[in-house]
Amino acid sequence: EWDRNSGPTSTPNQAGRDRLKSVITKRLAKINETDLFTPDALELLSEKSGGVLRDLIRLARGACQVALKKKKEYVDTTIAKEAIQEERKAYTINDYHFPQLATVHQTGRLTTNTHHLPKQGEFVICDELLQNKYVLGYYGDDTWFDVHPIIIEDLEQWQASQN
Repeated sequence: EWDRNSGPTSTPNQAGRDRLKSVITKRLAKINETDLFTPDALELLSEKSGGVLRDLIRLARGACQVALKKKKEYVDTTIAKEAIQEERKAYTINDYHFPQLATVHQTGRLTTNTHHLPKQGEFVICDELLQNKYVLGYYGDDTWFDVHPIIIEDLEQWQASQN
């Protein structure tokens, strides 16, 4: 959620998460598989999707594939975490991304800082972060941005290494 005084908070938008979880549970109900995900696993997948329905579906499908590989009848948090780590591998974060990710995470705002690459020329880093879904936009009473939850641990590790 967003706080007008301090920016992004660690408080989730529970109504939004509940809507995401209901998408999965309604789809599973149609095939009589309502117990496929434990509540905690479904909560974790919803959190790590960042509110992006496509990412939630991808994470849920990945978790089902991990469960099948491990011959499990349901997805628990251990399996969900493994699926999240697999999906995380699709995100390649470059060193020049981290300072911008940290700023966005702290302020909820995009920067206009640029970077130059030989094949790309000069570009606005946050444009690249948005395009690749490393940063997500949230729109409501206020427009704000935050780091995609699937890569937040990478940012935290980078921040710890800077101290």
